[in-house]
Amino acid sequence: MRSPGCRQRVWRRFILLASAVAMIPTAAVQAASVRLDAIPSLRIAEGWYSNVYNASGDEVSSPGTRVSPGIAFKFTSADNVTLHLSGNYEKVWYHDPEAEEADYNTWFFRLDSTGGWKLTPTLSMLPSVYYVNTTNSYRRVQLLPSGDPLVPPVTITNYGDVKSQDFGGGLSFEYLVSPNVSMGLSGNYVERRFPDDNVSGSGLKDSSQAGGGVSVSYSVS
Repeated sequence: MRSPGCRQRVWRRFILLASAVAMIPTAAVQAASVRLDAIPSLRIAEGWYSNVYNASGDEVSSPGTRVSPGIAFKFTSADNVTLHLSGNYEKVWYHDPEAEEADYNTWFFRLDSTGGWKLTPTLSMLPSVYYVNTTNSYRRVQLLPSGDPLVPPVTITNYGDVKSQDFGGGLSFEYLVSPNVSMGLSGNYVERRFPDDNVSGSGLKDSSQAGGGVSVSYSVS
């Protein structure tokens, strides 16, 4: 079992990384104009859900209600690079009494960019952050990013209705030394946690991974 002090350190890393990246547009405003679009959303849906417990037998199906409020911020720089910052919460209620224990909620946070965000004319940064907290294996698979340029791919495994918390973050800096030479520095960190008591004896364990790299590029043309 992870100690409270360790959990606090993880949250501090998450908050510091998210806060630092979220400040990028503010820093860049001094050098160029930035367009900000705020996009709130609210989705409410009624539907029929089959096999709500994701069981191999004795399937339980039920009608249900899905409510998902969210908000997204889109920052667009003068050179048409877009930084996306979004978050939402999703709650699903099942109406059949046999399916009520499968009710679930999901928290999701994502920050990414369409390209290097210029801090100065010669220095740019590419951020990537995600956070998924859910007890639904289907939503976990849907929300975990794949093909991310910074964060290592996450192993997609069906843990059933066990709560998991997935966090990944990465930063990449590129510095233009000359018109032909550029230097790069990148780092990333990913972590998966199982905070519920019901994972005891299941063999599920928290895991984390960190990495980084340095590069030098020369343009011939």
